[in-house]
Parts: sequence; C-alpha cells; structure tokens
Amino acid sequence: YQRRVHGKQWYQRRVHGKQWYQRRVHGKQWYQRRVHGKQWYQRRVHGVGSIIAAIQLAPALLQGDGNGNAPDGTGSDYQQYKADISALIALPFWMAGFGIMCSIVGIFAVRTSEPSEEEKAAEDFSDKMQHKLLGAINWAIRGAALLSTILTLVTCGLLFGFSASITYQLWGCTIVGLVSGLAIGEFTEYSTSFMHKPTQSIAKKSRFGHAGSIIQGLGVGMITTSVPVMILFAAIIACYSLGNMYGIAIAAVGMLSTLGVTLATDAFGPVADNAGGIAEMAYLPEEVRETTDGLDALGNTTAATGKGFAIGSAVLTSLALLAAFKTAASITTIDVSKSTVLAAALFGAMLPSIFAALTMMAVGRSAADMIGEVRRQFKEYNLLGTDPNRKIGTPDCDTCIAISTKASLQEMVIPGFLAIVAPLFIGYLLNGESLGGMLVGGITSGCMLAIYMANAGGAWDNAKKWIEAGGLMKAYNKE
Repeated sequence: YQRRVHGKQWYQRRVHGKQWYQRRVHGKQWYQRRVHGKQWYQRRVHGVGSIIAAIQLAPALLQGDGNGNAPDGTGSDYQQYKADISALIALPFWMAGFGIMCSIVGIFAVRTSEPSEEEKAAEDFSDKMQHKLLGAINWAIRGAALLSTILTLVTCGLLFGFSASITYQLWGCTIVGLVSGLAIGEFTEYSTSFMHKPTQSIAKKSRFGHAGSIIQGLGVGMITTSVPVMILFAAIIACYSLGNMYGIAIAAVGMLSTLGVTLATDAFGPVADNAGGIAEMAYLPEEVRETTDGLDALGNTTAATGKGFAIGSAVLTSLALLAAFKTAASITTIDVSKSTVLAAALFGAMLPSIFAALTMMAVGRSAADMIGEVRRQFKEYNLLGTDPNRKIGTPDCDTCIAISTKASLQEMVIPGFLAIVAPLFIGYLLNGESLGGMLVGGITSGCMLAIYMANAGGAWDNAKKWIEAGGLMKAYNKE
C-alpha cells in the first residue's frame, strides 16, 4: 500500500535508508565524494593511480634480457624473474596497507593541552596557539611517516632479501617520496600561515585598498610554486636513478602511504569553519568565536598542506602513468621539437586552465542559486521576523540541499566530458607521440596552477583571519 501510494522511490528510501537510496540513484562515486569529501575522493583516486602505475612498470625495472623482455624457458632464471615481478607488484599494496596502520597511530598521537588563563591573557596568544596546534599535527604526520619508512624497509627486506641492493634502492625511493611530501607541506605551511611574512604581507597591502591585497596575493601564490617544483625536480631525478620509472611510482605510493593522517588534517579546516558559523548563528560568547576563528585559520593552513601532499603525489603518479602509456603504446621518445608534439603540448597546457575556469564559474552559479533560494525563504517564510504580523516559518532545508546536489552533478558534466574527449581528439587527429606531448603539457601546467591556486587561496583567507585577530593593528602600532 505504501509503495503504491507514495511511489517506488519513497518506499525504497524509507525501507533501505537515505544513504542506500543516494548511493543507488547517484552512484558509488557520487556517494563517496559526498560522504567523505572532495579531497578524500581525489586522493583515493591518486593513491589507486600510483599503485596501478607501479604494477604496470614492474617488468621494466628488471629489464629481463636487456630489452625489457622476460627470460625464455622455465629455468631458474625465469622462475626468479617471475618471483621478482610478483614481489614488485605486491610491494605497493603492502606499503599502502602498512600506511593505513601508521595513519591510525598518527591520528591518535595528536595531543594538546588546555591553555592556562595567563597564556590566554598574553598579547601573542593567537600566534602561540597556532604554533602549538601546528606542532601537534606535524608531530603526528612525521611520526606516521617515520613508522611507515621502518615498515617499508621490513617489507622490502622480506620480499627481496635484506642482502639485495634493490631492497635499499626501493626503500630509498620511499624515503624520497615521504621527505618530499613533508618538505612541500612545511613550505606550504610557511606560505599560508598568518604567523609568517607571506600571508602578513597580503594583509598589510590591504591598508592601501583592495587592489594591493589582490596583487600581493597573486604574487605570493605565483612565487610559492618555486620551492615545491624544485623539491619535485630533485625527487624525480633521485627516484629515477634509484629505481627507474618504477621508483617514481613507488615514491608516489610512499608519499600517499600516510594518507589517513594527512587527509584528517585536510578535513579539519571545513569542520572548524562550520563550527565557527554555528557559534556565530547561535550567538555564543565572543571567546567561543575567537577560538573557532583560530581553529579556522589553522584549518586553512592544514588544508593547504594537505593539498601540497596531493599535488606532489599527483605529479609523481602522472609521470609514472605517462611512462606506462609509452610502454603500452610502444613509444620510445616524445620529441617536443616536432611541430605536432609541440602543438599537442600547448593544447595540454591549456586544459588545466579550462578545467579550473569551468569549476570556478560553476561554483559561482551554484552560489547564486543558493543565495537566491535563501533570500526567497527569508521573505516568504518571514524567517528573519521582519514582518511582526506574520508567524516565523520553518526553513526548507531540502530545497537548498537539492540545489547543491544538482549542481554538483550537472556542473561536472562538461569538465568530465572534456577530460574524456581531449585525449581522443589528439590521439586520433595526430598520433600517439603527440598524445604523449599533450599529457606532458597537462602535467606541467596543472602542477603550476594547482600549487598557485592552493597557496594563494590559503594565504588570502588567513590574511583576513590575521586582520580579524588584531595582528594588522599590532603590526601597524609597532611601525
């Protein structure tokens, strides 16, 4: 009776639950992205990509008979070759599994104490609290990374033997990946935290108008691409010398092995931001809002740090997948001096900007629809109580959720379509080598744009927080 009166969808939603219904209607990927967040979904994809790249490149590391082929026959050389290939394929899975365990330990290692009344009364309390909380988070990340390197050494020793040179070469690739991720995270923290000069310089420019802070923020975002790129430059060279392209893929796996704890710090920002919004809407005491503002500023820094890990691992994974593509397509070189390859590289360098523009404009359209709906409800339901002759109504939250859900699905159709069509367009119009050039252009351009946007956004947001915390006024008085 209920199924007939209310319909099949209503019945399924009531019997199986909202989560089951959403997962069935929108798909597993949409559900995972909505429940765990965009960063979780993106980094899960990057982690799987690095493992796939390592599996694809495992035979190339051993070189077989010197030409990349396996030894013939069923002799001892062939059996040893098969055992080594199996160990190389199993290594990234073991690293990912131990990384999960290390991340759990790292999350529980985050500890801090309640500040005393004397500390709260100090003028530099905000800066000291930021330093203290960042220290607790960094301790967890570094501890998880150290534990992961120890377990990786044990894994490599058990798979290849502690006397084999390949054990320490692959372990070195893992260390390079982890150290590179930590170094990128440290520099991102320096670039986006309001305790340091780059972010403070943006706030100080706001004393002379909007244009100054915008120009300074753009400059800070652009200049902060230098150090992460140099770190990746050194990591790629070192990993290739240790383990060929397979070593680069293992470095990406190593960088993402502590994904759990780095992702937890990334998700901390939105939680603190929404907590501050709740405190403000609930008219809680001013000190509550001050605490949430400090946590929000810390969340902006940790979010940018998490994005630094994601970007670095994405670059290493992309290079490894590019090498796997060359092997599968029987491409020996990608000669950028050829006109077709150079044209395809320029085409690929354009794609990240197009993706960024489409997603940014989609957010703008979705925000406009959301604001319009909220204003309509304010007026129709008298939610603000502006009309004393009418009863204050109940807000319609389902409509707002529907706007956000619909936009998240519809607005990503064009970027997703472009990502599928672009390689087909270049591959069929030109050739496989030109497609490799397009991928090179997309990787290099996307890396620069991602670092620039992540750091500039975090620095801008924390510059505002620094002003709200009174940092600009204190700096102005000192001057």
